[in-house]
Amino acid sequence: MLKINLYQMRIPFNFSFGHGAAKRTTSDSFILKLESEEGLIGYGEGLPRSYVTGETLDTSCQFFKESLSPLIKTSSFQFKSNNNLQEILENIHNCFFKNINFQNEDNVSFNSIKCATEMALLDLVLQKEKKGLNNLISPNNKVNYSCILPFFPLKYLGLILRFLKFYKFKQMLKMMNKD
Repeated sequence: MLKINLYQMRIPFNFSFGHGAAKRTTSDSFILKLESEEGLIGYGEGLPRSYVTGETLDTSCQFFKESLSPLIKTSSFQFKSNNNLQEILENIHNCFFKNINFQNEDNVSFNSIKCATEMALLDLVLQKEKKGLNNLISPNNKVNYSCILPFFPLKYLGLILRFLKFYKFKQMLKMMNKD
C-alpha cells in the first residue's frame, strides 16, 4: 500500500508572464508524493492549464482524490522494471489508468494529474530497481526542446534571443531566420 500526499502550489512570479493563450502572475502546480512501504518516495509534478485542457489546480486535485487515489491506495502494483521503459509504462497504465476516463462530460482532460501520477510511479519503480531513467532510454533517442517566447519589453528581446540561440532552440531559430 502506498501513502499519498498531494500538495497544491501557487508560486508567484516576479513579473507577469504572457503569451498568445494567457497571461499569468503565478505558476499553479501540484506535487504528488507517493511513499512505498519500504520508505521509497516517488514524486510527480503537474501543471494544469485551463486554457489548454480545461483543468485547473482545484479540479485536477479533486479528480485525483475521487478517481486515482482510491486505486493507488488499494493497488497491488508490482514495482519491477524488467529494464524496459515501455513495459513499465504499460504496467502503470494497466494497473491505474485503463479503466479511468480522463476526460469529463464538459470536455475537460485531466492530463496533468495523469502525468504526475505516472511520473511518481515511474520514480518509485526506478528507485526500487536502483536505476535512473537514463538506464532505460537509448542513447540514440533525441529529445527536442521548444520554448514559448513571452511578451517582454523589447529591451529584453535581444537577451532572450541570444539565450535561445546559445542553447540551440532550433524551432525558435527557424522562426527568427524567416524575418
